[in-house]
Amino acid sequence: MNLIEGFMKKFEDHKFKINQLPRMLFILSQQKLIETLEKHRELELRNIKMCEAKEKEMKSLGAQIMFYQIRMDSIKHAYILKTLKDILQAESPDILWNYLADKYIGQVASKKELEIHAELEKEMIHAHEELLKKIDNTGLKVILQTIVEDEKRHHKMIMHMINNLLALDP
Repeated sequence: MNLIEGFMKKFEDHKFKINQLPRMLFILSQQKLIETLEKHRELELRNIKMCEAKEKEMKSLGAQIMFYQIRMDSIKHAYILKTLKDILQAESPDILWNYLADKYIGQVASKKELEIHAELEKEMIHAHEELLKKIDNTGLKVILQTIVEDEKRHHKMIMHMINNLLALDP
């Protein structure tokens, strides 16, 4: 079993404490990880500029919306990558996984908030899917379908957080 398989097995079995995770991740060179995150962030920043230019060039509103969506995702990705890099460069990268500081009360409150948001995501998915059934415009359907896919991805992320990360002992 290689390093990744071992990590995934432990993750799936939930047999490690969340504060052990950073130590597992830093078996790789921390500096190399920081450099890689920065390179990925630079790619996202280039994509933001390119999409912004394409939005202005395109005559098709559908194409403009598509480039807008991609640009917004790249803005989000660039922010996440910068935040991760900043955390890794900080004195203690454990801050990334330090929700345990809240102990049990904070964890329960976080879980409740996430459950509420998961329900909202489900409502949005349902509403958009119902709308998709009632329209004939192919271009509009394609754009709305990307929203549905985003909402499903959001719901999946929230449920993963609830079922896996918050299921660990405080």
